[in-house]
Amino acid sequence: ITQLSAKDTVAGAWNLDKPAAVRASNRQVNLDAACLSSAPTRVCVQGQWDAASGFKGQAQLSNLTPERFKSFLPPGLNLATSISGNATVNGKPGGALQGKLNLSVAPGRLQMEANGQPIRFTLNGGSLQSDLNGRILNAQVKLDLAQTGQLQANLQVQDPFAAAQINGKVNAAITDLGMMSLFVPQLQKVSGQLKADVSVIGPLTKLALRGEIRLENAGATIPEAGIKLQNLQLTAASNGQGPLQLS
Repeated sequence: ITQLSAKDTVAGAWNLDKPAAVRASNRQVNLDAACLSSAPTRVCVQGQWDAASGFKGQAQLSNLTPERFKSFLPPGLNLATSISGNATVNGKPGGALQGKLNLSVAPGRLQMEANGQPIRFTLNGGSLQSDLNGRILNAQVKLDLAQTGQLQANLQVQDPFAAAQINGKVNAAITDLGMMSLFVPQLQKVSGQLKADVSVIGPLTKLALRGEIRLENAGATIPEAGIKLQNLQLTAASNGQGPLQLS
């Protein structure tokens, strides 16, 4: 393949870096590394297939920037970061699929507007790791928003291409609630933390949520009403079967 291009796509214009060799027959197919570039992003794929031994392939992604998809983002939102990663997949004739996916989010920042005021978040980075081993898919997601909060999710899916039975856990924390004043100007001097420890269990069509979301040591003032709130504690808990319990 000496020339290959994709123009006017939702992700920009792409061109083949250099010629890529392809060898093919009714028994074997082999594609050497074929790389498409759309500065500063680069995607490379290669793979092999053999009628007797099966197939394997791999892909690499470098420096994918959200700016490329700006037309799909809300107006006024600016996300400065990049995503890189790699994936592999293989399988034998009649056998189960095996695969791995690793993505990393580079440190950056998120900027948006609320009530005409700019809001800035620092992003310390994040990652997505997943492993497919036959009928079991394991995945882990991490996101670090520095002083604003953190998110971590662990997920296991049995039969991901069929019944999709899910067993997962999400831990999240918003450690700086001061930004609430920008979304709700009536609230001032907002403090406290919001934490979530939730398990997700069951088939995809009927998921059950178990765990709790907690508002801890929260406070705020409402100057227009002369109200000062302090030492607020709120818990919303669920056992996945009955109604939500609030305290």
